[in-house]
Amino acid sequence: MSNPTGMPAERSAAAEAGPQSTTSLPNTHLGASHAAEAGPRWTLEAVDRLRELAMEDVSAEVIAQAMHRPLSEIAAKAAEFGLTLRPEDRSS
Repeated sequence: MSNPTGMPAERSAAAEAGPQSTTSLPNTHLGASHAAEAGPRWTLEAVDRLRELAMEDVSAEVIAQAMHRPLSEIAAKAAEFGLTLRPEDRSS
């Protein structure tokens, strides 16, 4: 059975709803316009690693290098989770 659009009835509700929105962005602190500039998605494992390194008092710069992400992404994700990052030790 079809509706006035000529589509089967079970498909018409989904079609009327329009394209499904994506609820997961590569980095939740960035808008869609920055998605192409963003690094890889933050997985649960990556967030856990960030937490572990932050708790071990590893500097933000070293974490960024170890995780192959820009320092700005590391800082933003840490702030999102309320983590305190140690700045680079410049005394040596």
